[in-house]
Amino acid sequence: MKNTYKKLIRCILCFVLAALMLTLCACNAEPAQEEGTETDAPVIVKAVRVKENLAQGTAIGIKSIELVDADASTLPEGYLTKTVDATGKKLKVDVMAGDFLSESMLEAKETAEKDDTQQENINDGTARARGYVVVTDYIKPIPGVDVTEKLQEIIDNNPKSTIYFPDGYYTISNSLMTSSDPEKAVSLHLSNFAIIQASGDWKGGEAHMIRLGAKDKTFSIDEVGTNYYLYGGIIDGNSVANGVSVEGGRETSIRYVSMKFVKQGLHIMRNEECESSDVDVQTVNIVGCCDKDSIGVLVDGYDNTLTNMRVARFQTAIKLTGARNTLRNLHMLWVYNNAKFDYEDSIGFHDTSEGNWYDICYPDNFAVGFLTEGHTVSVYNNCYAYWYSGTPGETQIGFKSEGQFNSIVKHYRVDLREEKVAKFLVVGEAGGSGIVEYPVFPRAYNEDNTYETYLEGKVIWNW
Repeated sequence: MKNTYKKLIRCILCFVLAALMLTLCACNAEPAQEEGTETDAPVIVKAVRVKENLAQGTAIGIKSIELVDADASTLPEGYLTKTVDATGKKLKVDVMAGDFLSESMLEAKETAEKDDTQQENINDGTARARGYVVVTDYIKPIPGVDVTEKLQEIIDNNPKSTIYFPDGYYTISNSLMTSSDPEKAVSLHLSNFAIIQASGDWKGGEAHMIRLGAKDKTFSIDEVGTNYYLYGGIIDGNSVANGVSVEGGRETSIRYVSMKFVKQGLHIMRNEECESSDVDVQTVNIVGCCDKDSIGVLVDGYDNTLTNMRVARFQTAIKLTGARNTLRNLHMLWVYNNAKFDYEDSIGFHDTSEGNWYDICYPDNFAVGFLTEGHTVSVYNNCYAYWYSGTPGETQIGFKSEGQFNSIVKHYRVDLREEKVAKFLVVGEAGGSGIVEYPVFPRAYNEDNTYETYLEGKVIWNW
């Protein structure tokens, strides 16, 4: 009986084994293919995938996503093919690690309107939420480590983007250049303590550290994308480099920037097509190196607006060779400690063109407050020159015209010092149709009455 059971069990096992063998052979066999047909191959495409679980409402950052090859048949409808399309947007739904993103999963983050007169402080998260390209997602800012090539690569590879620099030191040995072609332009947005510093072995020569619009120069205002900007942070020339230049475009904005220890601060170049640069500069402070023949701000272009600035430690604080510029609330400060130039050569505002407008402009302790050349016709309103402390030279001139005096000077106050050779107005060539209207200066200290030839109204004696 036992032997019968054993035989039965062996038969069953053999039957099962045979069935398994037949199944495996069937799986490995190639299916029959009809004549004239081909097997469909998968279509491989680029798609954006998340690396980690992300909850609804999360703003997508570059570190949370990656671009991979994927089978198009496995992807959601409307899948994203570029990481830049996802960065900065919020999730509408929860997304699990490994999921591919589609446009329907995302929504742009709404931002409240801000007062344009107030500086705005943002952080990395805010920058990403707005879709900015965050520099520290690609490099680590370490003082003294040259990141010139990597920064230029970020700028070049992210056209029509805002490049955000978090706080930290970014050392460069050569210029960073942006494009003025609207299809390639970028804006540079620096956090308040983001410091772009020239290295001690600066290789850029006289070129500025930041050259806005220097590549692919265009000057049209008829295309979308011409209104790029430089915003915030510190440009540190390290006493070896120039600061910022505007070389292309016509709607450039520079705001809330501090330039320190620069050989020249800001240079607004002339439009190569029509002279007009149309640069808007607001709340920018510049400190130089007291070098001989140094110029804090050089304006060669036309139709620019400069407001709320302080410029210090230059032989000439600001020089204009271009016309139709507007300057308001500018404080030019001569610092005489360790100056490398002769005080007698120092000038607050130097105008060689015409048709410029000055309002509440304030040259402080320069040998000459305002200087014009040739037959300059500019307008000066509510300006003020002040010598508040001792200087190494003997000259104090409120306004000097090297040629005929043709400008309009209204309500100009000049506080002269007793121990110096002090003159309210000096004119190099007789004649001219200029006007001095209701000036304010001390009767006792003024040593030249040339102003009387051009006086409208009366002098307001301040003592």
